[in-house]
Amino acid sequence: MNLFKTLIYMYLLLRPYYFFSSGSLQISDFALILAFFVFLLQSASNKKIIINNIQKNREFLIFTLLVIIINGIYYIIYGDFTFIKSSLFFIFNFIVIILFSNLIEDSNFLVKMSKIMKLNLLIQLLICITKIGRIYGGVRYMGTFNDPNQFAYFVLTTYSIFFLLNYKEKNMNLLLYLLITVFLIIQSGSTGMLLGVGVFVIFEIIAILKNIPRFFKKYLQYIIGCAYIILLLFSIYELVIFANPSVKNDVKNRLSNINIVTRLNNKLVKANKSQGNLWQERGYDRIYYYPKYLIFGFGEGNYSRLSLTYHHGELHATFPSILFCYGIIPFLILIKWIYKKMKKIPLGILVIYIALFAESFTLQNERQSLFWIIVLLASLFRKEGEMVEQN
Repeated sequence: MNLFKTLIYMYLLLRPYYFFSSGSLQISDFALILAFFVFLLQSASNKKIIINNIQKNREFLIFTLLVIIINGIYYIIYGDFTFIKSSLFFIFNFIVIILFSNLIEDSNFLVKMSKIMKLNLLIQLLICITKIGRIYGGVRYMGTFNDPNQFAYFVLTTYSIFFLLNYKEKNMNLLLYLLITVFLIIQSGSTGMLLGVGVFVIFEIIAILKNIPRFFKKYLQYIIGCAYIILLLFSIYELVIFANPSVKNDVKNRLSNINIVTRLNNKLVKANKSQGNLWQERGYDRIYYYPKYLIFGFGEGNYSRLSLTYHHGELHATFPSILFCYGIIPFLILIKWIYKKMKKIPLGILVIYIALFAESFTLQNERQSLFWIIVLLASLFRKEGEMVEQN
């Protein structure tokens, strides 16, 4: 195994461990930066590799350059270093895209990457059940991260990568790790990630129903076993309720005190409020008050300029934030890059992207490298998609 790949494996394995404040470089990021320099040294004798990777992702490069220009102009005007920091995130993710563009074509690398994703989920589960992970505000679990939404997003994207890399197998492993993913997301209390995984589960159920005869034939013994267990548990529950009716009220109270249930209820309440509603809380109202920035961009910093909005922070949504901060032209260039990676992929693969993009309208994910790696992985299934369409 060469040094370059070793450093990439280290990056993937260390990705969930936040030792420093959010927004700063973590140990995993140093591993990736070092991998980039090793890649440049190894490719020095064959510059075609670098040029080819850039050509395959030229839209993202153009988008990144426009981000640097727009943030640079606003930095000159306002002197807020946040603009420079925001540009650095996209530069870092462009480096990730360049490095992974070749790696994802290596089947041996993909096998090891899949194992790392599986290991990451198992380690996070172990940390959770042993109660050694961090807690946010005394109620929301965030594991080895600094924020529960960061934790939940890592879990969701890790499973998404694991699903994509094991898509053709369609074995019970995928179901097992999906259950782990749902369990960990519930612990985090992240309603956005619950939306994402919920959309995925719904589409998977539809796919199962579509192929229900084959599904029953393949997993009949598991279905019968699960049915027996559910029936037994339900019978025990009913016996306990009849023996002691007060238990029923206790169960209801416990359910109402589960953090994710409470947060979902709060979101529903906020959806119907005239002030401090979900639209305003996420920061979408800036699009209504300042539509001109959809044309030439607001820049990503100095949010105190948003005097009319409900809050003066970031827009908590991925694509709406990119559109508002950088304007329509950079936004469309980025969308073109995403479309080129995803066009003609099979519906079974598209499910993952529908789930992730649905969730992306509730939180900012564009700074997360795994988000862009998942978009890159779509290109692995393009030929299969073309074959499906031709037939």
